[in-house]
Amino acid sequence: MSKILKVNQGDYYVQVRSGGNITLDTGAATGEVRITGNLIVSGEYTTLDVANMQIEDNIIVLNKGESGFGITEGVAGIQISRGGHVAQPDAQLIFDESITSYDPVTNSELAGTWVFRNVNNQLLGLSVRSIIADGSNDFAIDMKGSSTTVFKLANVDATSYANLLLAADPSGYHNNDLTTKKYVSSYVAASNGVADVDRIRYSSGGTEYSKVQTYSTTIDFLLNSSVSARIDSAGLHVNNVTIFNDTVSNTSSNPLTFTSNTKSVEIDATVSLINQSSTPSSVAGKNKIYSTSTIGAGRTGLYFTNTTTSGELIAKNRALLLSMLF
Repeated sequence: MSKILKVNQGDYYVQVRSGGNITLDTGAATGEVRITGNLIVSGEYTTLDVANMQIEDNIIVLNKGESGFGITEGVAGIQISRGGHVAQPDAQLIFDESITSYDPVTNSELAGTWVFRNVNNQLLGLSVRSIIADGSNDFAIDMKGSSTTVFKLANVDATSYANLLLAADPSGYHNNDLTTKKYVSSYVAASNGVADVDRIRYSSGGTEYSKVQTYSTTIDFLLNSSVSARIDSAGLHVNNVTIFNDTVSNTSSNPLTFTSNTKSVEIDATVSLINQSSTPSSVAGKNKIYSTSTIGAGRTGLYFTNTTTSGELIAKNRALLLSMLF
């Protein structure tokens, strides 16, 4: 049977002893207590022992009644219990007045920053699918709470961002602006194909397999970790072979070799043989032709040597004379 208590001419006040309890008992985890007016709790703690909590208000105000400049306590936020185990300290979403953050709109530092941490003041991660800006201002990632350590995308727009990088900026370009392919291509084109880099390389597992490296006086090349080349004031050096001005030479003890897949080498010029001071040794399967300063009976100064014999090549008129004599 329902009962209704009406106090039409004044207030209703229930008082118990100091520190006593007032219990509205509707049964074990059942029933409902409805308050049609505002609920004001003036105590030190408010505990809600419920399985599901629903709040219609779309904005919850914390630190209500603050009279200082900012948060007097320095921080305010929400704490989530994780069981109380020392290995799993409670998590917090805190607004910290002591941490500044960069504002790309005013290009200044603003007091106060949201912090994800635990009660031991260890920072926690944030997992999201994407991060968006307001669409009209710069998007900045503040590295150290200073405008000098900002990773920034100017006016995050797929069409205008690259154009902003290329446009004449009265304040100058910032070192931390993220470049785009269009910016790099336009920069190289504007600099007549000159890109300000000193190395192009391919590496895997910490090993450089191919590389082009520039220095103040040399350019080095590495191909497949074995073939190396260098260009310097002494010419082009590819392993043991050097090309400089009008000379091709080698630095190894092996002969300088010219080969052709047609087994033929054509020289459209006069061949000048420098006189040799000693007779070259014979090599199996090869004939060697050389010149000396000594003119022999053949009157040519051109000699040959092979594994069978050696001697001087004979001039035509000398050959005719010898043929008549013998």
